[in-house]
Amino acid sequence: MVSDAVGIGLTAPSTKVHVQGDRLRLSSDGLLSRYIEMNTDANGVELNGANDDLYISSLNNNHLFLNAQADNGKVAINTTAVPGGHELGSMIAEEVVVKLQTNWPDYVFAEDYPQPDIKAWEAFIQENRHLPGLPSAAEMEQRDGVALGETQLLLLEKVEELTLIIIEQQKEIDALKAKMDDQ
Repeated sequence: MVSDAVGIGLTAPSTKVHVQGDRLRLSSDGLLSRYIEMNTDANGVELNGANDDLYISSLNNNHLFLNAQADNGKVAINTTAVPGGHELGSMIAEEVVVKLQTNWPDYVFAEDYPQPDIKAWEAFIQENRHLPGLPSAAEMEQRDGVALGETQLLLLEKVEELTLIIIEQQKEIDALKAKMDDQ
């Protein structure tokens, strides 16, 4: 029992204010143990502020970790390690929505859009070691991350250009087949 403690739903509270039942616990047991705990079942929520960090976790060890230090402010989910200086580690999501304020690449199908030239692409790739219109690996290393929306637009533009190339190649194949059938 802690002196000057208040217990609700119990006779021997373990912290200054301790609620038992659906469970709410506020605690400050020293420098390394600062808790606010809410638990309605075995998968409850635990908030632990220690060493200027905030850990939010379930009792089955799934974590959201927020580092509150002013010099880095990192965020991690399901880990306290933030590798490579990333602001947010890897994540799994059922859906990520990126709202773009730019033109969708359907302009590739416009009559005045320059048709992709596969031989020009080949020469560009041999010289630059990446696809035209896309950033090189060196450019990506200099950037502070990858913009998901921008990357999706660039990739869709390339898919649409490649589709035009395939359509043209199919026309050539069909013409050659017809020529072979005539002979």
